[in-house]
Amino acid sequence: MSYRATVTYGRFAENFSWFLGELGVPKIAFPLAKWTLRRRIMKSMWGHGIGRHSPENIRKLGEEDLKAFSKFLDNKPFFMGDKPSLIDATMFGFLAELLWFMPPNHWTTKAVKEDYQNLASYCERMRTKYWPDWNDNLKNANKSTKF
Repeated sequence: MSYRATVTYGRFAENFSWFLGELGVPKIAFPLAKWTLRRRIMKSMWGHGIGRHSPENIRKLGEEDLKAFSKFLDNKPFFMGDKPSLIDATMFGFLAELLWFMPPNHWTTKAVKEDYQNLASYCERMRTKYWPDWNDNLKNANKSTKF
């Protein structure tokens, strides 16, 4: 799935320091993390084939996926119609990453907010319906996950 590779590439190739900072990794450990974790992930992406594409092509593939998601959702409240289904749990997980766990200026976040507003509205709808305590949970999680 090229969407998944787009997110992975966005975090590990384009914004690795941001990602480590979000996880609370001390800056002194960044070089070691880059040498080990980032290197392994980039090697894995190469092995899967997506890492052999140019950054521009990876972006194009990701944009095509977002366009397809948006077109399928259209103006429905949920992916399969009026009621949420299993696919909504999956899609929310995928799309929520772009809105709330990517750098705010990353192209994927901007694309969802600006070009595929139905996807952003969908995520807000799901978050409000199923996680009204979202922000409180994140604050508590951040306190316990910092290194």
